[in-house]
Amino acid sequence: MPCENCIKSGCPSDCMYNQSPASLDALPKAKRVQLGSEAVDQHPDHRVEPGRNAGVSIIEDLQLRLAKLEELLSVKSPANLGLLRDVPIRSSSSPQSGDITQLASSPPFLGTLVVKGTRTRYHGQNNRITLLNQFSEAKEFIDQCAKDPTVAGLAKEVRFLQSKSKLSPSSPESISDLESSPELQQLRTYLPPKGVCDKLLGLYTLNFEKTPRTFHVPTFIRQYNEFWADPDNEIYRSGGFLPQLTAVLAVALPLEDQRFKTKHTPSWEYLHMPAVNFVRLWLRKLGRKERTELAMLQVEALIILARRLRLVAPEELWRETGTLVRSAMVMGLHLNLTEYAELSAFQIEQRRRLWITIVEMDLQASIESGMPVTIPEIDFGPLTPANLNDSDFDDSAVDLPPSKNVHEWTDSLAQVTLAMSLPHRIRAMMLVRAVGSGVDLSEIVKQGRRLEECLRLIPSPLKLEQAPKEWR
Repeated sequence: MPCENCIKSGCPSDCMYNQSPASLDALPKAKRVQLGSEAVDQHPDHRVEPGRNAGVSIIEDLQLRLAKLEELLSVKSPANLGLLRDVPIRSSSSPQSGDITQLASSPPFLGTLVVKGTRTRYHGQNNRITLLNQFSEAKEFIDQCAKDPTVAGLAKEVRFLQSKSKLSPSSPESISDLESSPELQQLRTYLPPKGVCDKLLGLYTLNFEKTPRTFHVPTFIRQYNEFWADPDNEIYRSGGFLPQLTAVLAVALPLEDQRFKTKHTPSWEYLHMPAVNFVRLWLRKLGRKERTELAMLQVEALIILARRLRLVAPEELWRETGTLVRSAMVMGLHLNLTEYAELSAFQIEQRRRLWITIVEMDLQASIESGMPVTIPEIDFGPLTPANLNDSDFDDSAVDLPPSKNVHEWTDSLAQVTLAMSLPHRIRAMMLVRAVGSGVDLSEIVKQGRRLEECLRLIPSPLKLEQAPKEWR
């Protein structure tokens, strides 16, 4: 008998409850779910058997088909559920193989990291570049337009006119590929003699490349030797090596004694303040693209360190380290790039070292000024540098060697140890600033105990009685 709803609708003959097994097979194929021969063959009993309720059989049939779909798509797997949340939603089309490949190779962050040579720039999830990556058809259309010579020519003219209308002639952004600058020429003209540079560079590598890690020392020394082999080479009229070297010398200068000042008075007077100001002026005039070079970030960090050694006001340093943190995040230093194929293992390790250095500088500036830390709450675990000597790898390394045990002395042990306690120290700084009548004192006590545990876990090579002789 047909159901009541079908009778009221005037179509009793179409009622599913009124179908015999023979008539069920005669239904139009479009009205039945098709899974393919493989799915059907695995359930040969899916058809309605004589004597059974037809409606129940249809439900069982659909249940079997749904179970097969779940099996094929692995919907029940928690791991795949996590992946499915990231699948781009397409309307009126089935999943493509390209989508699956994109999922497998998708980076572990929401935005987009653009790598161009030695420059990197990170775009957040609301940036137009990141949004375009989520709409492949729109991106393909724009890419096709960009390849059109007519469109490309018009776009170039528009960009040129925009730059001329918005920027003054003296602005570096109004000049493409700035080859040189007065500041770079001054840095080369006033650079101290090689003997003075050798002495200060040795002082720097001995005392500073332990807790703050700015360079891979062998690589920087190689560049340093190449510079002195041909100091007037055209390549040094641009780029960041001269500012890097000047910043290194300025950092090391305060550790020299009075005899150095007496013997090398012109060099001391230049490096004490004018050199720092020249480099700062050069940094301010950098264009947008140049600011995404890792070398420029290294120079900024060194100049802040040099100013700190010259007892600049803590509030001023805090303002500068906050800017430095944001510059580093614009370049994506806060991202876990362990599996990122566009950067070498050497580059990733350099970024980790510099990132921990910058965060440590910001934390120290916050403590000294009593101001909030700039760094957000993130997982520092994947961003902690490896406990390796600089001699263990170089810029040609495809993979880094295994990190050494923390109880083994290395060039990076001090920074690695500080990085392990960094989240607890940042949290403690936040709690200290939040002290008031409504504060949870038990949380402060717990945080204090965590810091005590960090002190207890300091590796034996870093303890005073076992530290290397040059550290005592």
